[in-house]
Amino acid sequence: MKTMKKVKRWIAAVVLAMAVPMAALADDGYDYLVFSLQDGTSQSVTAVGTSITFSGTNAVVSNGSTKFTLSLADLASMFFSSDASTTGISTIDADGTSADNGEATEIYTLNGVRVDDMSKRGVYIVKKNGKTFKQVVK
Repeated sequence: MKTMKKVKRWIAAVVLAMAVPMAALADDGYDYLVFSLQDGTSQSVTAVGTSITFSGTNAVVSNGSTKFTLSLADLASMFFSSDASTTGISTIDADGTSADNGEATEIYTLNGVRVDDMSKRGVYIVKKNGKTFKQVVK
């Protein structure tokens, strides 16, 4: 039941967002539509020419040759941005390096035990590039 309410909220939010002409947003410097997911990943598309259709509990996003399907239950937020790039660590390899740039990453449990990866559910403390942050794995 909660999922259906969430889906209805997202549909309403998307309909309202699409009511604003995307060309006008692009003129203001908001060239991209970014979809952030519950798992921390995100995808972006050029705002102008993008269409979003709904099929059951999924949103189908298409813009020219780019087309992908998102589960509305997995969608955390959707916003317009002037930057298409996403930030953060996209994946952690088993050797503790980020697939993005190969720099070493330290991963700890909340109890302070160092682990090789975040393969189990829980909250982890991640140290990367002199920064420390929490990562939740569901």
